[in-house]
Parts: sequence; structure tokens; C-alpha cells
Amino acid sequence: MEEGLNVGSEVLVVGNGVSRLPHHRRLLKMGREMPVWCCNWAVKDFYRVMDLWHGEKRLREAVEEYRGRVRAGFKMSITEREFLCPEFFWKDSGSMLLAEAYQCEYETIHVAGFDFGGADVYSGIFPLCTAWISRWKLIGLYYRDEEFGRVDFIGCESPNRFEDGPTPGQKEKIEEMRVWWRLK
Repeated sequence: MEEGLNVGSEVLVVGNGVSRLPHHRRLLKMGREMPVWCCNWAVKDFYRVMDLWHGEKRLREAVEEYRGRVRAGFKMSITEREFLCPEFFWKDSGSMLLAEAYQCEYETIHVAGFDFGGADVYSGIFPLCTAWISRWKLIGLYYRDEEFGRVDFIGCESPNRFEDGPTPGQKEKIEEMRVWWRLK
């Protein structure tokens, strides 16, 4: 693993949901104890402690400019760090970072700000996103952690709270992916 990105047994992954706001001080403290990976504009609140940023392509240039302006040392995904998780999970930033944390074999994956829709710290309100919920459930299934026992949900709820989830066809696809990815 790359230096500074898989050090220790825990990682903190931060999204943009408002559920993380009451836990802000705790999250910053955790950031001094373990790697911190942030999605999209969470960089604004965590740039002093974060190690890795991943987000929408349309934000990449603005975040790079922001990183230079605040003189932060975090890495930018894709351009400065190769991802190890299957490309199947490269659909959105939060799902991709969750899958990457599993792929890097962190024992505990702390997540904050993943509300699967609702109020966003920076962008207003999103409807409940069943695609995000299903994708997280697929990730849990792929990494054989369907109950998310390795994930510590801080202020947000497990996707298992929601009815949406992988279809039987998607579950079969996951098994095919496991075999293919091991052969790669």
C-alpha cells in the first residue's frame, strides 16, 4: 500500500451529509489518529487532516486549486493514487471510497456524512438515492460483510435500514465479479 494511505487498522471516510455536523470535533480528532478520505466538498472542513480526496470530475480542478490555496498535502484520487477496488464500484465518490477501504483491508471503516439523500452540507437537498443504498449493499455483499460489521456509522445509518437493495441478479453478478477479480 502507498505510504500514508493504509497505516493502521482504521480509516475515516467523510461524505457531505449533514448528519456529520454534530460530530465535527470528534471527526477532526479521529483525523489525527488515522487516515481520512473525503468526498467532494468535505475537503473544505477536513483539509488539515485528510489524506485522500475523491469526488466528481467536475469538481477536480476547483479542489486542486483549493488545495494549493490552503497549502494542503492530501492526494487527489485517480491522478495521484491508483485505486485497487473493482471498477464496478467506481460509480460515485462515497461508494468508491467505501469499496477501496474494504479492498485495503482496513479492520474498521468509520463513515460520517453518508445520509443516502436528504440535506447536504454544501449543495442543498437531495432526494433519497436508492442507487447509493443498493450500491453500498452490493459492496457489503462483495466483501462478505452484509451486516456492515466492519463499518462504524457515525451520525448516519446503515444502508440496511432501507428496503432497497441488490436484486437476485445483482447478487449473482457479485459472485461472478469475485471470481473475475481474483483472476485479474
